Amino acid sequence: MKTNSLKVNATLNAIKQLCGIIFPIISFSYASRVVGAEGIGVYSFAQSIVSYILLLASIGVTNYAVREGSKIKDDKEKLNQFCNQVYSINLLFTIFAYLVLAILMITWTRLQDYKVAILIQSVAVILTTLGADWINTIYEDYLFLTIRYIIIQALSLLAMFLFVKTPSDLYIYIVICVLSSVGGNIFNIFYIRRRVKLKFTFTMNFKHHILPLIILFFNSVASVVYLNSDITMLKVFTNDTEVGIYTVSTKVYSSLKTLINGITYVTVPRFSYYLGKNMSKEYTQKYQGLVSALITMTFPVSVGVFMLSNDILSLFAGPGYESGQMVIQLLAIAFPFAVGSCLFSYAVLIPNGLEKLFMISTLIAAATNVLLNLFLIPLMGMNSAALTTIIAEIIVFCITYFCARRITGKMFSLKVVGSAIVGSVLVGIICYLVSLFDLSEIIRVGVSIVISCVTYTIVLIVFKNPVATEIIDKIVNRSNHC
Repeated sequence: MKTNSLKVNATLNAIKQLCGIIFPIISFSYASRVVGAEGIGVYSFAQSIVSYILLLASIGVTNYAVREGSKIKDDKEKLNQFCNQVYSINLLFTIFAYLVLAILMITWTRLQDYKVAILIQSVAVILTTLGADWINTIYEDYLFLTIRYIIIQALSLLAMFLFVKTPSDLYIYIVICVLSSVGGNIFNIFYIRRRVKLKFTFTMNFKHHILPLIILFFNSVASVVYLNSDITMLKVFTNDTEVGIYTVSTKVYSSLKTLINGITYVTVPRFSYYLGKNMSKEYTQKYQGLVSALITMTFPVSVGVFMLSNDILSLFAGPGYESGQMVIQLLAIAFPFAVGSCLFSYAVLIPNGLEKLFMISTLIAAATNVLLNLFLIPLMGMNSAALTTIIAEIIVFCITYFCARRITGKMFSLKVVGSAIVGSVLVGIICYLVSLFDLSEIIRVGVSIVISCVTYTIVLIVFKNPVATEIIDKIVNRSNHC
């Protein structure tokens, strides 16, 4: 079966993730001004509750289905049987998840003020299950995913400007957010039938699938807990306004992390395929290239966001969110660790069937995050929530790094790390010098980015960074052929 190269898939997914940053940034910036910090706080708290329900419904299906389905995608009949079994298990847990949500809504009185927001967002649970987007990932159909995503995001953004005008339009905003994130799954229900005839089956081989699903489920539980517990606990100890400011501040971090980690996610089906076919040479070569690319991209982004945090927050959300600057700076420090742990987990541990090690790291990080939040949030508010995220990301990074290194051996090239560090230091200096001039936020950010990019590229060329060298060689070769 013909598939795109990893670079093509990574490019397509990067475009998708970039749109996933641009459109939400525009819509979120607009909404944060219209519905206010309190409205954003209501939305964020409801979303944090639904994220746990969605997690229960999915029970690790996506990662498991992509890993195992990629190994057998050349056998259409076998893959169809596998997809129906996993899909059926997913449906059963979706029903169970909605029962849990109903019980929570009845018994937890604090949720009564948020019931409308929660019910609207809970639509995402059933659409995620019925859409079975993991089938597209198994087939590495990133072109369809990218086009679909861009169309849905553009329509959602248009709807935002047309229908969200005042703070009273909060629920309309939530509906649009749900449609922007999972609305494409409605089309996917019909699209995936081109390849797999999905249907519910009672012959789901439950015993065979359930153990790895549970392990991956606990991986996801731990990840969601240490990523979303901040917002949940902030609401318990503070108020909707502080939750809203924290949400706006963390949006920058989560958007950048989604963009960079998207490069790693596209490798899972291909790496699983390589390992399933005993193509270790191809796996090692692609993995080492991925490591070099992520190091080269992540370091300067982290430094740039740290230095430009105040201007970014002002441009992103407008007045009223200034107190979130330290949150962005703290999360900028966490950024390289988050990218690294994603790399080791999804490009090494999961394709090699070592999800138990990933689960251990995330469980430890989640427990640490929750315990520290219990003590620190009442004292320091949202800044402590960002601080505990750093600690959680470092824990996952360290554990997954040492586990992955036992499989892959040496990971880092001195040329790559050295050039990235030197270039990132210069990026920090440039951002500081530009900040000394009396410029508007948008000009200051724009000038800093342009000069930083040029300087960083020169450093990569001087240090003969392999990522930059490969790109230059391809440009030269293409120009020679023209």
